Amino acid sequence: MHRLSLLLLVPATCLLAACATFSDKTQGLQLGMSETQVKDRLGSDYQVKASKYAPDGQPVEVWQFQDPKTNETYWVYFKNDKLVQWGTPEAIKSIPDLQGAPAQ
Repeated sequence: MHRLSLLLLVPATCLLAACATFSDKTQGLQLGMSETQVKDRLGSDYQVKASKYAPDGQPVEVWQFQDPKTNETYWVYFKNDKLVQWGTPEAIKSIPDLQGAPAQ
C-alpha cells in the first residue's frame, strides 16, 4: 500500500508545482533580495528592459518576466543589485531613477 501511495503522491506533487502561476512565485519576493536570489525564485527566463546609472551613481536595472500561463508581464526593479520594486510595467513606469537618468 505504501508503494502505491508514493507512486500517486509524487506525480500529484509535481502537477501542483507546475500549476503555480508566476504571480504565486512573486509572493516570495522581498525587498533587498539580490539579483541572484530573484533568479533563484523566478527563474532565468527574463529580458533586461532597462539598465543605466541613477543620478546618485547607483546601477539600476529592470528585468521583464512573462507568465507563460497568463501572458501577464511582470517587471522587477533593482538598484545597486538589490530588489527595490516589482509588479506590472504600469506600476513600475513611474520610478524616478528610470526617468531622465543619463545612459552610461
